[in-house]
Amino acid sequence: MKRVSNRKKVESGGAKVSLRNILRLLFVVMMMTLTAAATHASYEAAAQKQLFNVKKIVVEGCDTVPETRIETFMGNVMGENIFLLDIKVIGERIESDPWIKSVSIRRDLPGRLTVSIVERRPAVIVKNSRTFIVDVEGAVLSEIDSTESWGLPVVSGMSDKDWKGSVGDFMDISLLKPVFMAMRQLSGYSLLGRGRLAGVDISDINKLRLAFENLETVVLAPKRPWSDEAERLWTVDYLLRKKTEEVATISLMFRDKVVVTYPPPKERM
Repeated sequence: MKRVSNRKKVESGGAKVSLRNILRLLFVVMMMTLTAAATHASYEAAAQKQLFNVKKIVVEGCDTVPETRIETFMGNVMGENIFLLDIKVIGERIESDPWIKSVSIRRDLPGRLTVSIVERRPAVIVKNSRTFIVDVEGAVLSEIDSTESWGLPVVSGMSDKDWKGSVGDFMDISLLKPVFMAMRQLSGYSLLGRGRLAGVDISDINKLRLAFENLETVVLAPKRPWSDEAERLWTVDYLLRKKTEEVATISLMFRDKVVVTYPPPKERM
């Protein structure tokens, strides 16, 4: 009986050693599995982060403004996470360009930014002590040296007291409203078939002096809203085309009639 007891103790001790080894092995396997899972998760996170990095910028709506200028306002966004970009701040930087009226920016996943631009359109050139390009809202787009290449009506007669600002500002639109009214009324019109509206003098408090391409003739028109002024001008224009005399002025300042003046006859040599 004594021998049997010793054998049981040995067998029992061997079983304990075997179970310990098994538990140790299981722990090692579990740790290796957790490490592999963590490594895989880290790799997936890194891959996911790179997936949503900005890889392409598409600019739409640029006609006058170069696309490169838009990208300069955006800053260095290439390679940045598309979700971490502050779209509002980027849009405000772009809209700081006087030629940009509005902008919208869209995230096109996984890695493209689409920038849609609405440009301001030059409407007139305004001259006082300096010369500016201005749109229909009075936004001052650029300062220029020469008016020749733009093909826009030139507004004169505005003093520095009327407006003295710089590019990016807005002119007093009330000063330009009569000009834009006349431009709309005479859109596509050619005086005596020889020239379109080329300039508007607004120095007089009550009237506009309208100059036309290739002509010395000046049309005088009211600054108040027009009723039938354009129609009366077209009627007189039709009658004057049949005559050979040069016309000095055509006045639309009186209701229901048009006053035409001629230059004094040239003195004979």
